[in-house]
Amino acid sequence: MSIEIPGYRMIKELGSGGMATVYLALQESVNREVALKIMAPALAADRDFSERFLKEAKIVAELQHPNIVGVFDMGVYNHLNYIVMEYVDAGDLKDNLEKGISSEQIFSSVLDVAEALSYAHGKGYVHRDVKSENILFRSNGSAVLSDFGIAKAVVSGTKMTGTGMSIGTPHYMSPEQARGQSLDGRADFYSLGIVLYEALAGVKPYDSEDTFAIGLMHINEPIPLLPENLSHYQPLIDNLCAKSPDNRYSHVNQVRKDFDAINAGQRFKRPKHATHVLKAHNKKSVSPLVWGIGGSICAAAFVTALYFYEEAKKTKARANSAMVSSQARIESLEASKNAQEVERKEELAQLLTQAKELLDKENYVYPRGSNAAEKFKQALLISPVNEKALSGLEKIASIYIRKAENSLSTGNYKSAFENLERGFTVLPGDARLAELNEKIFKKLGEERAAYEKQISDLRNLSREEQEKYAQLENEQKSIQSKLDELRAIADSGADLAQIKEFQKQKFELEQQLITLNREKNRQEGLLKQIRAESDELQKEEVERKKLERIPPP
Repeated sequence: MSIEIPGYRMIKELGSGGMATVYLALQESVNREVALKIMAPALAADRDFSERFLKEAKIVAELQHPNIVGVFDMGVYNHLNYIVMEYVDAGDLKDNLEKGISSEQIFSSVLDVAEALSYAHGKGYVHRDVKSENILFRSNGSAVLSDFGIAKAVVSGTKMTGTGMSIGTPHYMSPEQARGQSLDGRADFYSLGIVLYEALAGVKPYDSEDTFAIGLMHINEPIPLLPENLSHYQPLIDNLCAKSPDNRYSHVNQVRKDFDAINAGQRFKRPKHATHVLKAHNKKSVSPLVWGIGGSICAAAFVTALYFYEEAKKTKARANSAMVSSQARIESLEASKNAQEVERKEELAQLLTQAKELLDKENYVYPRGSNAAEKFKQALLISPVNEKALSGLEKIASIYIRKAENSLSTGNYKSAFENLERGFTVLPGDARLAELNEKIFKKLGEERAAYEKQISDLRNLSREEQEKYAQLENEQKSIQSKLDELRAIADSGADLAQIKEFQKQKFELEQQLITLNREKNRQEGLLKQIRAESDELQKEEVERKKLERIPPP
């Protein structure tokens, strides 16, 4: 497995999506199996994503609740953003529904998730993407909610909200999400209501091939009725999926209270805010006795019935008008979508042209805002698998790899690291860059070992030379002492023969002294040279340590 995160051994891939890939991994420090989620490398195109991602992950790690997936660790390595979570091994709600689970298990899991949401909402946190795939099961049957904060980290700081996009999965998003409005915890309860409807009825309440149409359905269309045999649960669906947040459940206690009441056999009136159409009752004949005895009452009832009949016709007309209007809006959105697709293709072509021109000018990653790498990455945000953009980034990374290798061959580590870092900004997960990074640090280590040996040799040589220098000084002092003795004897009145002998000895001693002084001067020069070499090596070591403190990109 090519992905590596220090401290974790990858076992297998559990799943992959547009935003992330999840691996089963072993956390080696505690010998524990974990779910390791690695966010898509393309997200690194947003310069601030890592900061937002880590901020959201740290907040989520503080959410300690039995029905929220635990977060153990998070970080960034080789430009890959990752989060380490509790490994939950009994599948998600979607998988379990396909295998078949009881209605008791469905309601138990929904209540577990409602507990988790109420706890998180009390901490001021909104999930924003409640769906069946994010509801996981432990082996003991309890349900846990995962992926708190992920959607918010991905979308924050981008232009998505401003362009009408919203966080969440279209089939499960609340009307206020579909409108791109601000959210609170009640949006999560709406999504949970959609999950419950799907689990009970076996289908999603709103579906279309067009995501815009699904959003319009959440805003405008009444919530469909459950099958007849499940109709006693309709009040739960109505209160979870009310169009207005003000009419919606906002806490698990409300859900549990009504659920327990339904199970106890209590009957509920249709909530005033419920907008689905109720089925008509069977007609019964009216006895003449009823007309005779209670004519006024029946007349009033007839007038009332007539009123509701007229109102029903108006309602139907309004519904037809709404359908026509809704269809018109869908067609308008379709036309807008087609126009956006044309605009998207034009923007993509323009970005690729600009990137090619900047590449030819060798503006690979500089200046900021006008370089080839940024243009290619912007193109990938529009078309994530565009071959020209991917090939362009590959070419730029290869250029910086060659530059780094050339700098390394001449011993210019600073330049090698600079080119390596630029390569990582272009392709964060490139294996060639990671391999070159290890090669540079290995060579730095080898040079450090060589430096330490040189310093050790110079220190040994310095000690030897200092000993020789001290010996020369001692000999110089000895000769000087002998000369002083000869001068004293000459001054005491010695005969001519003795004076000649003394002069001969004095000459020889003076010659020895000259030789010693020359050797002493040579030793002084050698010691100065040793100190200079040592100082130079130490300066090189300071620069090398600076480079070693640069963490691997």
